[in-house]
Amino acid sequence: QISSLLKPRDVILLSGVVKEIWTPPHVNDITIVGCAGEPRQATDSGNPNGGGATWLNLGTVASPLIHVASYATDFPSQGWRFKNIFFNNAGAAACVRMDRKITGSDSSWCRFEECLFTGADKGIETGEILGLIVDKCEFVDFVGAGDTGISGTIAGGIANPPYLRWEIKNCRFI
Repeated sequence: QISSLLKPRDVILLSGVVKEIWTPPHVNDITIVGCAGEPRQATDSGNPNGGGATWLNLGTVASPLIHVASYATDFPSQGWRFKNIFFNNAGAAACVRMDRKITGSDSSWCRFEECLFTGADKGIETGEILGLIVDKCEFVDFVGAGDTGISGTIAGGIANPPYLRWEIKNCRFI
């Protein structure tokens, strides 16, 4: 189980197809890099066809593919980075969700680079996290009622939007 082995600053190389709903442990500064030329769905009718760096739902489970969560015990999960991954969540949930809480550490300071998001609900869903960077990503087919490429909930007065320090740049929303 990779979760029990993670330490701060680890880099995970993703090659092939992952079909998992994952709430990783509370560890800072983890990087997951897709080892493919381009983020793409590397399956034929759901069966892996070799290569790619694809993260899929187990079916239509209504949970985020990856939930970088805040924990009540104030353990951090900050500074996560995702690069060159195709995320497709067929369930009614985000591809990736990050939480913010009022006190203690949270899942702020995340970065997404050169990723492709598609699915039934949201690409990236956040609370009031700080320092979100989304660069050179593509968001495709978020067309249903309530679907969004990037969703942020501002609630609880934790931070005013100008101070969240989000950068959404060089992205395509199709």
